[in-house]
Amino acid sequence: EPFVPSSASDPSNFFACLYRLFVLRCTEEELQILLDHPDSPFIRVAGFLYVRFGLDPDCFWDYLGRNILDETEFSPTLDRKKKYSISEFLERLLTRDKFYDIKLPPLPRYVRDKINVFLRDIESHRDRQKKNKKRMDKFRPGSDAWVLFGGAWKKCVIQKIDDDYNERILCDVKIDGKIEKSDIPLGFVNTEKVEPKSRSRSREGKEREKEREKEREKEREAELERRDAERARHRDRESREQDRGRDRERREERVKDKDRKEDRKEDRRDDRREDRRDDRKEDRKEDRKEDRKEDRREERKEERREKEDKEKDRKKKKSRRSESRSRPRKAKESRSRSKAKRSRSRSRVKKKKARSVSKDRKSRSRGRRAKSSLSRSASRPKKSKVRDSS
Repeated sequence: EPFVPSSASDPSNFFACLYRLFVLRCTEEELQILLDHPDSPFIRVAGFLYVRFGLDPDCFWDYLGRNILDETEFSPTLDRKKKYSISEFLERLLTRDKFYDIKLPPLPRYVRDKINVFLRDIESHRDRQKKNKKRMDKFRPGSDAWVLFGGAWKKCVIQKIDDDYNERILCDVKIDGKIEKSDIPLGFVNTEKVEPKSRSRSREGKEREKEREKEREKEREAELERRDAERARHRDRESREQDRGRDRERREERVKDKDRKEDRKEDRRDDRREDRRDDRKEDRKEDRKEDRKEDRREERKEERREKEDKEKDRKKKKSRRSESRSRPRKAKESRSRSKAKRSRSRSRVKKKKARSVSKDRKSRSRGRRAKSSLSRSASRPKKSKVRDSS
């Protein structure tokens, strides 16, 4: 089925794989492997749908005609009791305009007429294949037979029988000793010539086909009603699940928004830290530049001082040279000055000695006078003091 049973928009796993095949673009060899795969009929059905949806209508019968009478059964729906053969599946795929609810690419008129030649009496071909399986001893390489070719039965010679699949037997024949045809289903080959049906029989066959078509339409309508009921049953559940999913998504979005805000705050903090670090680095660079400038200034000052010191030393040397030339004159002057200083100092020392001698004499005379006054006062009598009675 193209969609999941509980949904009308979600594709099934089978159609997802089919879409993947269209994306990969199978080569002819890979497509033949899909159509003849022995493991599972669903792999072959994927190949049939790939041909019907994606290839040119002119090559439909070349790929699908060899499997038109394959009696391998499978269940395409969830109901395992309903089984269809690959022959019936291909008949519906080539005669109807829709596959379930999906519209199939339209077939041109000439392609439809070419396919209807084989599908017109498909039931008789199926019955013939069942009878031919019971008498396989008559279908040997080299035996004469009749084959349906171009809408008519023509005489042929069987060259090869391919019975690798139990439910599908193919023949290689040579028509009229000229035309070679391969991979013809056993139902299109007969040991005797098949006479065309009378008009009454063809009418009966058409009526039977109409009745079968009506039955198929009823089955299809019942299947669609069942699906609609299942979808209506699951709509409420889906809506609830969708609401829960939305609530979860909203909660997750809120949590994500909080995380984003926190991340933005952290990013801003990091940016500020980086800006501070950059500012510090720039300040350090500027400080280093200032330090270098100051170092250069100090170096220049030191160089200037050294130059000045050198100039001073040079001037001192010059002055010393000039002094060494005028030294005898200065020596005489210094001698005279030293003599004058010595004489001055001698006169000062003499004056000090004379002053000290005079002071000693004065102090001695004062001491003598004091002693004489004391001795006189000790020899005189003491007077008593009388209080006044009044």
